[in-house]
Amino acid sequence: VQQGTSKSGLPKLGPSGVAVWNSPAIDAVRGQLYVATGDNYSLPATGLSDAVLALDLATGRIRWQHQVLGGDAWNVACVTRTSDSCPDEDAPDFDFGAGAVLAKGNNGRELVLAGQKSGWVYAFDPTDGTLVWKQRVGRGSPSGGVHFGIAADRGTVFVPMSDRFAMPGPETFPARPGLYALDIATGKQVWEAPDRVNLCTTSPRCLAGYGGAVTATGGLVLIGADDGNVRIYNARTGAVLWQDQTGRTFDTVNKVPGRGGSISGGVAPLAYKGNLIVPSGYGYASKTPGNVLLVYGVE
Repeated sequence: VQQGTSKSGLPKLGPSGVAVWNSPAIDAVRGQLYVATGDNYSLPATGLSDAVLALDLATGRIRWQHQVLGGDAWNVACVTRTSDSCPDEDAPDFDFGAGAVLAKGNNGRELVLAGQKSGWVYAFDPTDGTLVWKQRVGRGSPSGGVHFGIAADRGTVFVPMSDRFAMPGPETFPARPGLYALDIATGKQVWEAPDRVNLCTTSPRCLAGYGGAVTATGGLVLIGADDGNVRIYNARTGAVLWQDQTGRTFDTVNKVPGRGGSISGGVAPLAYKGNLIVPSGYGYASKTPGNVLLVYGVE
């Protein structure tokens, strides 16, 4: 439906669909698929943006939806100014970039968990979408907050926080780049591992915080940072067990000159048969580019 005319005289159409830029979660017992959504690309904003939905696996019908932020209509033209198609320059752009996770708390109750670029983490009842708890972990920003992924294991959800380019204005909540562990049953913080010390100071692109996804397995949390550091944390205490700075040159097996950079985006460090596999060099969104896939072995 036409929603007016742009400054260049073209018709402005809406409402648009919403972005889904994460992987859904499957609930085989309830026959549901959980998906978290992003912004509307044009006005008017709909009730399905910045929301978590449960879809019937057999029919695709929406069983329930829970929108956490209404009115968030935004697209890249709001930044690039290459066209006049920005729907709302003041919209916060608080997508759910990270996928929803179905996990069980230590009390035995299953919850649907989701982290938003606003810095908030939410837990929903999988049967009807009722909000069970919400917890603010970071300040949030269009390029930060919970950006690409959370992970859950043994009653705890692990939340990476970027918080780069924190939102200006009257907001008083501090920027908190780092890794945070929350109790799945209650949302209360179990431990925190701030990443305020930037170990890579040679480039303005090298910033503290975790803008990528995270892996939790076997009592360990595996994560890579925007400044190129890769770390293994103790999942119970938050202690750093091992780390390495990947923002350096490497001799490669295929003899191509290799250099690491930011570890970010939708991929996470993976553990496989005693090895740690890490892609380094995510150069999008003003982060440090590189070109290496690293495989670490156990000494």
